[in-house]
Amino acid sequence: MQVGKVISKLSLMWWLNKIIFVLIFIPGVVWAQNCNKNLKGYIFDTGTGKPLEAVAVFVKETNAYYATDSKGFFISNGLCPGHYHFILSHVGCAPKMLHVSVFSDTVLNITMDHSVHLMHSVTVKGHHNQSNHKEEHIHESEIIDQAKETLAEVLESLNGVSLIKNGGAAKPIVHGMYGNRLSILNNGIPQAGQQWGNDHAPEIDPLSANQITVIKGSGALEHFGGNMGSIILVEPQKIKIEPHIHGKSTYFFESNGRGHGLHAKVQQHTKAIGWRLGITAKKRGDQNSANYFLNNTGSDELNYFVQLQNVYKDKWYNSIYFSAFNSTIGVLRGAHIGNLTDLRDAFSREVPFFTEPNYSYGIEAPKQRVNHYLTKLRTKRVIDSLSSITLTAAFQLNQRNEFDVRRVGRTEIPAMSLRQYSFYNDLKYQKRWRENQLKFGIQLNVLDNTNLPGTGILPLIPDYLSYQSASYFIVNKTHGKHLLEAGLRYDYMYRSILVFNADRSIDRYLDLFGNYSASALWKYNASDKSQISAGFAYAMRPPGVNELYSFGLHQGVSGIEEGDINLDPESSFKGTFSWEQRFFESFYLSSFFYAQPFSNYIYLQPQEEIRLTIRGAFPVFKYQQIKALIYGSDWVTGLDLFEGANIECKYSYIQGWDQTNDLGLVFIPANRWQGSLNYELASTLQLGQFTFSNLRLQLNGTYVAKKDDILLVQDFSLPPDAYYLLGAKFTTDIELEGNLWRIVLDGDNLLNTSYRDYLNRLRYFSDDLGRNISLGIIFEF
Repeated sequence: MQVGKVISKLSLMWWLNKIIFVLIFIPGVVWAQNCNKNLKGYIFDTGTGKPLEAVAVFVKETNAYYATDSKGFFISNGLCPGHYHFILSHVGCAPKMLHVSVFSDTVLNITMDHSVHLMHSVTVKGHHNQSNHKEEHIHESEIIDQAKETLAEVLESLNGVSLIKNGGAAKPIVHGMYGNRLSILNNGIPQAGQQWGNDHAPEIDPLSANQITVIKGSGALEHFGGNMGSIILVEPQKIKIEPHIHGKSTYFFESNGRGHGLHAKVQQHTKAIGWRLGITAKKRGDQNSANYFLNNTGSDELNYFVQLQNVYKDKWYNSIYFSAFNSTIGVLRGAHIGNLTDLRDAFSREVPFFTEPNYSYGIEAPKQRVNHYLTKLRTKRVIDSLSSITLTAAFQLNQRNEFDVRRVGRTEIPAMSLRQYSFYNDLKYQKRWRENQLKFGIQLNVLDNTNLPGTGILPLIPDYLSYQSASYFIVNKTHGKHLLEAGLRYDYMYRSILVFNADRSIDRYLDLFGNYSASALWKYNASDKSQISAGFAYAMRPPGVNELYSFGLHQGVSGIEEGDINLDPESSFKGTFSWEQRFFESFYLSSFFYAQPFSNYIYLQPQEEIRLTIRGAFPVFKYQQIKALIYGSDWVTGLDLFEGANIECKYSYIQGWDQTNDLGLVFIPANRWQGSLNYELASTLQLGQFTFSNLRLQLNGTYVAKKDDILLVQDFSLPPDAYYLLGAKFTTDIELEGNLWRIVLDGDNLLNTSYRDYLNRLRYFSDDLGRNISLGIIFEF
């Protein structure tokens, strides 16, 4: 027993000595040996490549502050091995958070986007990038600042981009191209929905993207539907390697419609996989014009997405993306008229029929309900440092229901119910050698579009099954300051159509189309302050199903639309020229010219007829084909007035001409001028524990001219008068205990101007939106 006690005491003493050794000796060794790491950083402007001076660098784990010198350099000494979060802030830049792993002396090269007002972020990409055509970008910070807006409304801030609207539903127009002529890519996948309708807004949540790009050049042959000259890319960013969970949350409120919205996005990248989740919810009630409520113009929206990615042996890059878009949009009640006399009266009324001084969040018929789902699988195999092959497969489901005011309790039965399946496959090979790059790809897109039974109404468009295959070849070469690019594309379409007639008979049609497209580009970088480019493209487009076969009431736009089965494929040439010049440090000019003649141009022509149906009285529109010309130019110029203040002016000129009938072309945007005065109120402001940076105030104005080339015989009413809208915006970034906040206070139509826009189909019945004040709060963690 005594021996056992002695052994127990000796064992206890051994463990106590071991614990003392661990608690005292080991930390001393670690402290003495490891906390001697240095991190050096160089910070440059993304756009110009020049060093950024006076960038504030905050290290969250050590509570240390640094500032870059004239070379954009800073150094952080005495770091222990581990993970650190650096928060960067600079006048004119959105704050940036970086995660850095420090286990040895480290050197970082960091870029910050300080060039939003320089050349208006217009860049012509180099030959190692996706495209060499004219591009304009909207970055993540700008997208989040406009959280209340739809995708089309966000795009409207770019020069040369307008909107065609039907009240709350809006779709973008780029240089007169929209609908089937304009391709929108959601995370690299051609958006598949009912693009043919002027009231059918793109079913994409802009808050799911980190960048939105508009390619306005002479062609984008790599993508389905882009051969008419314009492409919109909605792109989520690759998930950065960051072992911690980070994200952003955004809340906004707007006065017009008393709208609320919430968006949240979180992400993490472990060694095995990177993931990102996002969700957006929006609700808005009846909006109002300057003088009255626009009854039944509310909307609901709920969207979410999941993004996964991983890298296998530095050779295979794999990703999965899923998104869901769900919205309900009310249509102005005063746009649906019951008889011919009232409809003619509605075109000239100051206040629409059914207008009541009562606000409501309710959404009654007429309305639209849309659900869109996208699943994308992508794998990229890096063959060597100069070549790769990429395989992409995607599935989309689009469901659209449109509800009309119907009798005998049938209002909740959709008047139009469409379901579309889409299957997309893309195989692309890329190779670089010396100063050359080659791209070759093959694509297949299958669409199955079906009218669901039970509406009790003859379908507006028929059922159809479409197979479209394509191949393309693009090559470019850089020689000194010159860049040359050329490409060729061929599309083949097989389309089987099933038309239901009023007498219950069925007609079957088979469409076969083979289309060629080609483009060429030359760019010359005269210096880092000057560049010019010229492009040329030829494209063909088969007529859409709606253009050939539609027949009936399109409830969403309150009109009867009729197709023409004798339409031929549309073809066009497009020539472009751009010139960008910075004359001195404080003044720049960017210009872009284009001309696009069409053979067999297809458009929806308003008729002189107004037709009475059992569902009410409606104007009639028919698809027709003519020889046409669309041409114009975009101008952007800016001047730095003094430290922290600058002005920017944008002018978009566009003309469309019906050469067959020697008339102006309908549904072409009016000329537009936009100007803004930006003033940096203070670079930083310290109030207690709050650090305010980038306190910025902007005054902006938009002038839209009257369309004076459209006659009354071409439309149901003359184009509305010119109008001017005044706006203002205040933003600031706030840093509190290592967390980033941003406040956005925005005002639109501050003068509460009463106006009607030519491209808003509801202009026949009502004024456009009145004053709107919105507040956005953004939290980054």
